[in-house]
Amino acid sequence: MTTSQEAHIKNSASWPQSGFLYTLLVALISVTLFIAPVAAAHFPTFSPPGYTPPSGLLNWMTWFSLPLMILPVAAAVLVTVYTVSRRPLVLTAAPYVWVTAVLLLGWAALSCIGSLALFMSLNALAVLACGIAMAALISHLAQHRNTFFTLISALVAGAGVEAAMGVREYLMIWKTGITNYRVFGTFINPDFLAGYLLLTIMPTIALFTGTRMRHARFGYGTALALQTACLLLTGSRAGIAAFLAELMLWLFLAHFSGALQRCRRNLVIAAVLMALGAIPALTPLLSRGENIAPTRTAAHTKGAPVMQSNSILFRIYTWRGTIDMAEHNLLKGTGLGTFDQGYPRYSTTAYTAHAHNSMLQWTAETGLPGAFFLLFTLAAVAAFGANALRLRRTALAAPNSGEQVFHPLCEEPALLLTALLAALTGSLLKTLIDSDWYIVCTLFALSASCGFLIGLAREVAPLATLPPKPLSKTMLGLVTLGALLAIVRAAQTLDAAWLQAQGAQLLQNQSPQAIALYQQAAQADPFNPDGWLRLASLQQSMHNTSQEKAALLKAVQAASIGRTWYRLGQFYQAQNNPGMAVAAFQKALACDPHNLQTLHQIGNTYLMQENTAQAQKAFSTMTNLEHAPYGTVRAIADQVVEVEYAYAHAGLADIALQQGNASAAAGQYQSAAAILRLYWKWRHTPSERASLSPPRQEAVYHLYLSVLKDWSDALKQLNNNTQIAALNNEKQQVEADHAKDMSQSETQ
Repeated sequence: MTTSQEAHIKNSASWPQSGFLYTLLVALISVTLFIAPVAAAHFPTFSPPGYTPPSGLLNWMTWFSLPLMILPVAAAVLVTVYTVSRRPLVLTAAPYVWVTAVLLLGWAALSCIGSLALFMSLNALAVLACGIAMAALISHLAQHRNTFFTLISALVAGAGVEAAMGVREYLMIWKTGITNYRVFGTFINPDFLAGYLLLTIMPTIALFTGTRMRHARFGYGTALALQTACLLLTGSRAGIAAFLAELMLWLFLAHFSGALQRCRRNLVIAAVLMALGAIPALTPLLSRGENIAPTRTAAHTKGAPVMQSNSILFRIYTWRGTIDMAEHNLLKGTGLGTFDQGYPRYSTTAYTAHAHNSMLQWTAETGLPGAFFLLFTLAAVAAFGANALRLRRTALAAPNSGEQVFHPLCEEPALLLTALLAALTGSLLKTLIDSDWYIVCTLFALSASCGFLIGLAREVAPLATLPPKPLSKTMLGLVTLGALLAIVRAAQTLDAAWLQAQGAQLLQNQSPQAIALYQQAAQADPFNPDGWLRLASLQQSMHNTSQEKAALLKAVQAASIGRTWYRLGQFYQAQNNPGMAVAAFQKALACDPHNLQTLHQIGNTYLMQENTAQAQKAFSTMTNLEHAPYGTVRAIADQVVEVEYAYAHAGLADIALQQGNASAAAGQYQSAAAILRLYWKWRHTPSERASLSPPRQEAVYHLYLSVLKDWSDALKQLNNNTQIAALNNEKQQVEADHAKDMSQSETQ
């Protein structure tokens, strides 16, 4: 690039820094970065609670998270297109980055054709498109330094607020006497919170180290201490290891580039702040190493399941299943965002919503070409940043280079450039054992980091960019079309969520108009079966059989997935139509062969048909899973007790008793009772209450009584009277416990 071309970049390509549209553009991106961790700390497809209206600002933001993330970015794209169409701008691009990014998005869109769950793919595609658009917008807005620091400060401020919420969460639990609690913040689990902070804490360190402005140092220092404390309070061993790796990489790169020459004092203060935040927050991490948490294993009870809490082993099994999934869908994958529906066909362990590895999950969903495009895009971004850093090092090493202060908020740009490179590296390391990049706010933080890196690298080394070119009308048209499609998808989810919120409010007030709003909500987002399933449940509660069936058929039509076929099978089962119920359950099993609820219900339906052999086969499949990795290898310590296994043992025992095999029946009843005793012991814990609805809790109670009674009958046939008295006492104790529970529930 010639000197005249460089001047052309600085003049012709300069975006207007004043005016309403420019201010609006910067505000839209800044607000999105700031609220992302609070509003969208989950996967692209998020279903609000079915019948409870949102309450409080945070709840409302989460309820409408997808449109809150998509609409501002899509609006910013349209503002940019309008600005460019009125005043053509000559824009520069980083070598190869824009090509690989376009290929990445294009292939992701192609994978949605024939998707296993179109509504999930559309949501994920809209989020991905907005993430790439955000990176592109930031990379070009970054040529104005004030705008650059406005945007990156919004990212840091949002992370600081999220970290403060996490620290507050820990303190509230700590007051109750629990010291080994791991904070979630607004995220699904602590590991995802750690994955987000890995992308924000390094820019925070660089900003604190690189500024001499007192007020800015106070703000960045506060955010730094809070993020350090919150990261450790997550107890994420992988997250903390990745943080140490990216911190060491930043120190090396910053020293290598000469960026630390003028800020050693601030670096020492930053280390002190991080230590102050870290030391009091080590307890959750240490407790994981010492296994302080109580265990629920009932291995000491004969016939009980042996449950291993081994997150590493669980991940290994999950990776194997995901690799198998990818091998069976090598070219196009199962469809972007559909891991939740595609993986159960290949799983060997219990349900997981993600692959615990973003790269593997992306390969399984978009095929091998999608994985190549993702790797090439990340490699192009990193290479462009590294090349700019090399050129910056040469400039700083030159004698009498005459370097001036880059910006009051960061006097040396190489500090931020190295921090962004380190943050991307740390995030990549962490996402190899967790699907961090599938969390919406983390994806946006990743995209923003890439945009900051490209924009800053272009500013530091303008000669490293491609020759500037104006955007063609074709490109502007495609960008506009993409933004409009994203807005349409966001509008669908917004309309559906708003109608559902109104319906939930009317439902609480027992208004008969609630069901009409739920029907409108389902129609507003026709691709999402959840709206139709919620409507079907309401129709069921009102005994509107024909309307319930119609809603369930609509759900199956919207998405032919396991849970829609399962609900349809339940409907036919309740209507005493075992033939149709079995057919629906079999389709559900084709989607999720190891689903315990489906196996349980298809076994019951076979019993309705007096098909004992098939019922026995279904129940035996369940008991085999109980002692296979599916039932024994746990991702998280002390997960809820899986009572479905008790139903399987009880079903096999009933069949054995009918066949006159009292000995086999007694053994199966013993196994069922062991599981139910474990559940009964932990029935009041929040996790158990959350896993079973009140009607299901009542059903488990009656199953417990039935198992104890039938076990006694089997023992009588075997003339084994030694245990019968103990079982009768246990039955009386369970009845007394249940009466006490009901009494306490009524008083509350």
